[in-house]
Amino acid sequence: MAVFVTPSASWELAGATTRDPEQVLDSLLEGNHRFARDRMLRPNTDAQRRLELVAEQRPHTLVLSCADSRVPPELIFDQGLGDLFVVRSAGHVLDDGTLASIEFGVSQLRIPLLMVLGHTACGAAEASVMSLRSGQDLPGHLKRLVERLRPAYEEALLKPGDLVENTIVAHVRQVARAIRENPVVAEAVEAGRLAVVAARYDMATGRVELL
Repeated sequence: MAVFVTPSASWELAGATTRDPEQVLDSLLEGNHRFARDRMLRPNTDAQRRLELVAEQRPHTLVLSCADSRVPPELIFDQGLGDLFVVRSAGHVLDDGTLASIEFGVSQLRIPLLMVLGHTACGAAEASVMSLRSGQDLPGHLKRLVERLRPAYEEALLKPGDLVENTIVAHVRQVARAIRENPVVAEAVEAGRLAVVAARYDMATGRVELL
């Protein structure tokens, strides 16, 4: 049986000095600003850091993001080994596996910041919108992906502007809301040790915008 031990509070965060959710968010966004300006520091990537992490991990941010190869959270936030606990799925959809990973990060690693990160030109959103508009099912398990995005699509139909981009934004916000309602997450938020935020990455500019 595995025994989970709460990591020592003496661990130093990369780019941050506290476990305060707001300060961690500020530090994370500073890393994104460096990335967007092509001034990355590439912290915590050397052999010493690798060896420090053998015994334990204490990431400062949990990122639920899309599996898209163009959206690697460690790079776009200029973070290194052990800094981010990343959970990825196509369209950052929630299922039992992603929820279990999130609960692990919140309850066992006591991560202070949880970000749901969508992005522009999301292929999962584009395919889902195409399927829902045409009424033609996608093959295999992709049908389940479409159903997970249906509520966002239906919300986006009521708004002016680009249907795909509006679906992306609606989906990010809906997923963040669903995560906040998870009992494990809700308890941590209520205790003041966790913040949950929704954000979107613009692939053209490299900037992350809070929603």
